[in-house]
Amino acid sequence: MRCSIEKIALAVLFIFFADSAAAQGPAADLARDGYSHDRFGTQPRDYVRGFRAFIVSFDTEDEGRARGVPEWVAYELRRKPSGIGPGASRPSKWQTDPILHQRQAAPNDATYRGSGYDRGHLCMKSHAWRLGREADRGSHTILNACPQVPSFNRGIWLGLELLTGEWADIYGRVWVVAGPVFYPDREVKTIGDEGEVPADIPHAFYKVVVRENPAGNLAVLAFLFPHFPPGDKTNWRKRTGALLPYLVSVDQIEKLTGLDFLARLPDEVEAGLESVPGSSLWPRDSKNRLDSTKGERGTDAPSVINKGEKKSGAGPSNRALKLRTGIAATKAEMELARSIQAAGWLYVMPIPKSSKAKWGNYDRRTIWWREYWINVRTGKISSREPLKGAGFSGDGLDLRGSMRRGSPSRKPTVIEWLCSESKGAKP
Repeated sequence: MRCSIEKIALAVLFIFFADSAAAQGPAADLARDGYSHDRFGTQPRDYVRGFRAFIVSFDTEDEGRARGVPEWVAYELRRKPSGIGPGASRPSKWQTDPILHQRQAAPNDATYRGSGYDRGHLCMKSHAWRLGREADRGSHTILNACPQVPSFNRGIWLGLELLTGEWADIYGRVWVVAGPVFYPDREVKTIGDEGEVPADIPHAFYKVVVRENPAGNLAVLAFLFPHFPPGDKTNWRKRTGALLPYLVSVDQIEKLTGLDFLARLPDEVEAGLESVPGSSLWPRDSKNRLDSTKGERGTDAPSVINKGEKKSGAGPSNRALKLRTGIAATKAEMELARSIQAAGWLYVMPIPKSSKAKWGNYDRRTIWWREYWINVRTGKISSREPLKGAGFSGDGLDLRGSMRRGSPSRKPTVIEWLCSESKGAKP
């Protein structure tokens, strides 16, 4: 991508000016207070700038043109200091890099103004605030931003940012690398009016989170979010939306981006951490800290979908399942139900909004939350019973949080009853 002598010379010049600019900026000493924002040596590195709260590699050229967005932003996030208080107010105007802007490689604030897209932080403002006002102010730079759909930026992306902060509070510190994904077979749209430096709109976003136990063993969770999800966006718009469906392997993100996130680790350790997706989210309470001497990718723990979502049909925690009793079922039905549960599926009954609502009452003034299936191990959702012939994969349609007026037209089937929990009427 940068093979000619001219390109190499330009890259060297960029890095020289970047180091000079960084030395004058808020992060002249990147090792201040012992922080190592890019501890694991993310590669490759393009135009690198260090800030108090993070380090960024900004894209300067991709197939003959700059994308106008970072390739990656990395930062070490530590436990929130006691008595820190609320952060400073957001500045109305974000800063840019004068060198890159002059070379038409980085936009300024004008590119985002009136575009309909948020300046989406890759290092969250409140995370930077943990290092003080200087760091907070430094997070409001175009070098730390990508165009993000507002409902995404303030929805599930914010949910993961908040959860990442909780993990840092629980485990003492975590390391984060985040950035955009562009698919080569899809059209890339941009923001920016004529005369402004354009910024490409990503097709997806990734976030890789690493933590370390007292014995020095590492655990990794990698997330890949579609920026424009097909179909129902209910989960995607919520900061409490399910995160488990977006867990992927680090390898998958590396193949999509061409990046190497754990380059400083021994090859065998790196391969072990990167090859398999996390199976669940990390614990969110201090009683379940990572204290063992074995590294791990994830621990069975409640999903973030439970927080504040009870009224809209929240999903269950990750746990072992057992068949529900209290109904006559044939041997074949019992075996099928066991197979469905063995694949991780739980049926969530339709639930009336009012405790007075009854089955068979089709009055449209009666509101019910819709039924759905959820896989408590993978977080996948299905609107229909997962079928054996399809490998119990489900249909992927997420109806959580949606409602119907009037009682459902049918009661649960025997299989649905066996695979459900306490709520709902017998068939």
